Amino acid sequence: MSGEGEAHVTTPFGTNLRFRLDKRPLDYSYGLATEEKAERGEVVFLPTGGIETSAAEDSAEGKIVYDTSIRSGKGQVESLTLQVAQGRIKQVSARSGKEIFERYLREGTGDENRFAFFGFGLNPKLRHGFTQDDKVLGGFTLGFGDNRANGGKNVASGHWWASMTKATVTINGQRVMEDGRLLV
Repeated sequence: MSGEGEAHVTTPFGTNLRFRLDKRPLDYSYGLATEEKAERGEVVFLPTGGIETSAAEDSAEGKIVYDTSIRSGKGQVESLTLQVAQGRIKQVSARSGKEIFERYLREGTGDENRFAFFGFGLNPKLRHGFTQDDKVLGGFTLGFGDNRANGGKNVASGHWWASMTKATVTINGQRVMEDGRLLV
């Protein structure tokens, strides 16, 4: 995840996305608060159990289908589907709540529509449908917007992320997740 190379993500729900890795630092959600983190102003989230990193922001190409409900402070979005080219969102559709996501894009101050990060959930005790979907074992997360905390280049007023299920992920041709099961 933190090296160079190509990633490819597919799901049975229609996701087919490719993007490039370019030596970004990994962010482990292990729930340990340290004095160093406090001095840097880093937040520690509980429950724990995820790993993510930013990737080459201009490299994402393809279709993303978030098959899980996305809960936000503004409401719920169902079946959010994004078409992405050169790392930017070009088209948006959803079964419901599309206006919530479009408001996020419209009210932003910068790179809200730019590919930002990805990650894997590792916590076997969590289930999708809550606010920590990015940590559900077998979930795969893709995000847009600000990614400076993960070593990225996007500057935005916030970020938007959601998790999907049953992803198959290859990195440099090696399958690391199949149908939502981590292989390495």
